[in-house]
Amino acid sequence: MFDFVCIVARIILANIVLRFEAKRICRKLEIEMPKIVLGRSADKNKLGNARPGRIFVNISVRSLDLWRRTIRHELRHAWQDVHHEDIVKWCISKPEYREYGDFYQYCPIELDARYYAGKNGDVYRTPIDFVSVEALERMYQDGTFIQQMKNLSDFFGVPEQ
Repeated sequence: MFDFVCIVARIILANIVLRFEAKRICRKLEIEMPKIVLGRSADKNKLGNARPGRIFVNISVRSLDLWRRTIRHELRHAWQDVHHEDIVKWCISKPEYREYGDFYQYCPIELDARYYAGKNGDVYRTPIDFVSVEALERMYQDGTFIQQMKNLSDFFGVPEQ
């Protein structure tokens, strides 16, 4: 019974904090407020994900701070869908993106979302502002994509995933 009460209290707390945080961020990013789904995932490394009009946050993980960082990260992806649709489409079109390896980690949409979330949304220029689809494709074709994106990540000080 005690475990059930703790889970319910965790959901209520997450609901209040994340919805408040999401409204604030959506106003700042000038995007529509998506539906926020709170839940538990068997994969504790999966903190959340974004789909058009919907964000999932895994509340079975670590801390309130991590939930807030996750909501910032996922809302940044919603912003990218509006402002960098071409780069989003390029990244997700590559089969390596779905493998969650180095390509995923250093893809500009992930670098941008991690940087934004890690800086509490207080940013002016981010990694995604310094790439184009043409440059990404050129780096991808000549085999320098991961190294070039690592360099960009290091320059900005993007936190590891």
